[in-house]
Amino acid sequence: MSSPVFNAALPRDRPSRTVPRVSIGLPVFNGARYLRGCLTSIIRQTFRDFELVISDNASQDETPAICQELAARDARVRYVRNPTNIGIMENFAAVVGLARGELFAWIGSDDIWDQGFLETLVEALDGSPDASLACGNYDWIDDAGESRRLGSVQLARWAPKVAAPYLRLGGANGRLHNLCLYWWWRNPFPIYGLFRRASLIPLLPFEYLFADCRHADNLMLLRFLLHHDLVVVDRVLFHYRLKEREFAGPGSYYAAGARTDVPAATARPTTEERALLDRVLRAVEESTLSPVERGILRLAFPVLSRVRKGCASMKWHLRGSR
Repeated sequence: MSSPVFNAALPRDRPSRTVPRVSIGLPVFNGARYLRGCLTSIIRQTFRDFELVISDNASQDETPAICQELAARDARVRYVRNPTNIGIMENFAAVVGLARGELFAWIGSDDIWDQGFLETLVEALDGSPDASLACGNYDWIDDAGESRRLGSVQLARWAPKVAAPYLRLGGANGRLHNLCLYWWWRNPFPIYGLFRRASLIPLLPFEYLFADCRHADNLMLLRFLLHHDLVVVDRVLFHYRLKEREFAGPGSYYAAGARTDVPAATARPTTEERALLDRVLRAVEESTLSPVERGILRLAFPVLSRVRKGCASMKWHLRGSR
């Protein structure tokens, strides 16, 4: 059945470039409930020189029909269906492998972009040639798409002016500053920003620390920040769906399959923290940072972990993190 929303949203002019400037990766599994809203927010972007690559993880609902309908109407859309469910993080990596653009962004099948998402972040990267990631702020939306809570990729929003420069991710802050701030905060929302695709490829596939994919996004971003700078736009561009996710079976979407090389999903918090700290410190040693910089992080990360644990035990919560 045709969709009047898709008909109205299609641009009147098409980009003339053979290879698009931007690739959008949409990994999806049984996402029919929210998928049309997500797709509409993509094809209504003010920046039009993009391709949309959809990797369907063997969905059993109406997802294939919705995607095929849009692909038939818009030449920028490519739909690929996996014969079996390969796992969520593998599917996130798959869309990067299928992409062709210089720039790349992931979007969840139930999330929504502001109409100027791509235009704003492309301009941010063009204006910051040393940065390999541009991201904006976000909010949480409910089933109806109504905003319920604002978030920020910068802690400075809630800080006194005198402290704000030290609690700001990106901008003029140095790499060590960004790494320490991210290690403390661990807000994975920058993963939904706009990357220079070449900077992502060496970091994939995602690494599993636990069978439920816990910290796969945090670990990837920490490894990214060891090698690359980012720029942050202080504007809400991304709307994250706050909901109870629907799966074919309990935990099936996030499960690591039959893997036996990672701890169980029920690992205790101390085990979880130690596993992440050990892996990040190994990444520090493997990085191109100077010996002095590596030494600083070897000292700073364990200290920040202990302070963070102490704050958690006193029920101090980091505002803005999910």
